[in-house]
Amino acid sequence: DLKARATIYRKIAAIAAAIQPVKPTGYNQDTKKKYADADDITAALKPLLGEHQLSITMHISQARREDTGQRTGSGTPYILTMLDCTFIIADGETGEMVVCPWSAEAADHMKDKGIPKALTIARRTFLIHTFQIIAEEEKQLYGGQQAEPRPDQAPRSQEQRPHAPT
Repeated sequence: DLKARATIYRKIAAIAAAIQPVKPTGYNQDTKKKYADADDITAALKPLLGEHQLSITMHISQARREDTGQRTGSGTPYILTMLDCTFIIADGETGEMVVCPWSAEAADHMKDKGIPKALTIARRTFLIHTFQIIAEEEKQLYGGQQAEPRPDQAPRSQEQRPHAPT
């Protein structure tokens, strides 16, 4: 149904337009940088998903583990976990679904943390990219500046329509 398909994409776009930048509460010891973690991003999205009657589920299709050949100082191997999954965005109003294949990977020297890390990375990156979320740490990459939209790129409301050329 084309109308249901258009509705779900309109809802995704509305959420992307409404979501505010997410403040970082996570800290990466290796890079010494703060980041917005998956729980912060989910918490920011949850009310908007509810308002638009969208739900997101994740299904793992395959998880693979591989020794990278690298070792920690104590000789423990770094294991790379590669995860293939599918995210499904479902519209509770129309029943329409968007199926999104996704992959993630995580390196870990503990033998039991690779899959949970890869799951978290998959969820975080999927949500950021799908809903165009700006994590506050990304603003630091651009000197703390938010890009100003050009006048010809100003967002239009639903009521405004482009004018036909005369």
